[in-house]
Formats: sequence, C-alpha cells, structure tokens
Amino acid sequence: MSKYAIQRVPAAQARQVLRLTLASPGQTPSETEIHVATFINHARALSLDLGQQWLAQEGGRIVAACSCLESPGRTGLLFLSAYGLCGGLRDALQDLIDHILADQAQRNLRLAQCLLNLDDRENDQILSQAGFHSITDLIYMECDVPRMALGWKESPVRTDLCWGDYKTSGHQDFAELIQATYRGSLDCPAMTGLREIEDIIAGHKSVGLFQPHRWRLTRVQGSPAGCILLGENPLRRILEVAYMGVHTARRREGLGRLLIEDALRLAYHERFEKVTLAVDAKNEPAMRLYRGAGFVETMRRRAMIRLHDSK
Repeated sequence: MSKYAIQRVPAAQARQVLRLTLASPGQTPSETEIHVATFINHARALSLDLGQQWLAQEGGRIVAACSCLESPGRTGLLFLSAYGLCGGLRDALQDLIDHILADQAQRNLRLAQCLLNLDDRENDQILSQAGFHSITDLIYMECDVPRMALGWKESPVRTDLCWGDYKTSGHQDFAELIQATYRGSLDCPAMTGLREIEDIIAGHKSVGLFQPHRWRLTRVQGSPAGCILLGENPLRRILEVAYMGVHTARRREGLGRLLIEDALRLAYHERFEKVTLAVDAKNEPAMRLYRGAGFVETMRRRAMIRLHDSK
C-alpha cells in the first residue's frame, strides 16, 4: 500500500492537475494557462473524458501529478508532472503511475502511452520501472497548405488507380488494408500486433473530428493498395494525418507520394491552413517523402508504451 494519499480529481477541477502535468520547465504561468485552456477545449470538442486527473499527496502537500486522456481505442495517454515540479519525490510519481495503471487494467484498457521530451531522463526512468518501454522517437511535421499550393507539382495521373473513401469503400476494406500495411512497415514496427484492428480504427477515428470523406483509399486494378486517414483539429483549420500506409504488394510504386498529394489537395480545397503528422524518426523513406512534399519538422518526442495484461 502506498504511503501517499492518491486521489482522482473530478473533471470539473481538471485545471488543478493539468497546470502541473502540461507545464514545461521555463514556461511562464500565462503560457501554461494558455496551454491548459487549449487542452481542455480540445478534449471537450472531441467529447473526451477529462475525469482521469490524479494527484499524490503527502501531509496535504501535492508531491506528484498525472493526467490521462483515454481514447475510444482502449488507449490511455499519460501526461506526467515534470520531475521536481511537485517537490521531486520520485517514489511518489512511481506509486501514482502504478495506481493509475492498475485502475486502467481493471477498466479493460489495452495500452498505456506517454510522449516525453527527449531530455526528460527522470520520467523516462520512472516509466521504465513501471513497465513502459521506448518504441521510437517521433518527429512531428507540418505543411503550410497555401504556401505548398503555390509551388505544387503534381505527379502524372495514373489511369490504373481508383479512389474512394470510408463511406464508399466500406469499413471492412479499410480494416483489411490497414492490417496489410503493417507487414514490414518501418513506422513504429514495435506496435504491430499489440492491438485488435477495431481498437486501432477507433483510435484513428478519435484523432480530431472524423469525417468519412477524409479517410481516403486508393485501389490498383480494383484491389485496395493504400490509404490515408485524416482528422480535423476542432479548434484550428488543421488536418492531421492519423495514419498512412501502403499494401506490401504495392510498395516502391510511388503510391505514398500520391496519397500525400491527395491529402494536400483535399486540405487546399477545403481551405485548411496546415496538414500535420508524426513519423518514426527511423523511417527514412517516409521522412524523404514528407520533406519532398513540403513538410518541415516542428518537434520531437519519445514514445513509450505499456501493454496491460489481457483478461
């Protein structure tokens, strides 16, 4: 039993915890408040639960904090208070994480994730002791849609391709294609096989506002060959690439470039300002593709995961 008083804070008091878990070293209080307000508005716009805010206290003093944002794909994304922000009690944060993970497992969540700054060694070690392991460093990128359109040079039209979306192609085609794209993928290969396909699709749908026509699928000679899944940021005119993949039988045919061009074309015609994505830092072919399409790096994060035991 923990020597610390661990409690879950009601959603109505989420700001109390988020001020600790979203703050960055060197950030001013006003910058933190803006970050917290944006986070809350974003979660509410997507109907995500803000009721998983946790504190550990000792003698009435807060010594550790953790926020968890849970997605429909049975995944919990953890945000940890920076080491030292709450007094630097490492074992308090360790106990708090263990308590949250036990709670998630009881509620049948499948996967816990955390995205850390690359220099956050303390929380990296704490998560590792809690059973998390690093799967990759993620590079976040964005493309300015209006600027991209000025110098746009589209690929030649391929008459053997047929395009559709989630509504016209159907759920099953997307499910089977997404699973096929995982084979031999260089994008976070450590995630392959960890979740059921229905959880994966539910998770992708929760990346922004879901609209069926923004989940695009291309066929070659009638067979599903590649897909790109786009979600709309509810607060800004931004589209996020939730996932992009090409069938193993159709790689090295230039389909990745065509999928990105299709997404940028959609973003341009629907008057979005930017398209954003995250890519495995080890996936050099994808990095070359995105840079060639006008994407630039904005930040990096270390992705750590922990799989809950199946019941």
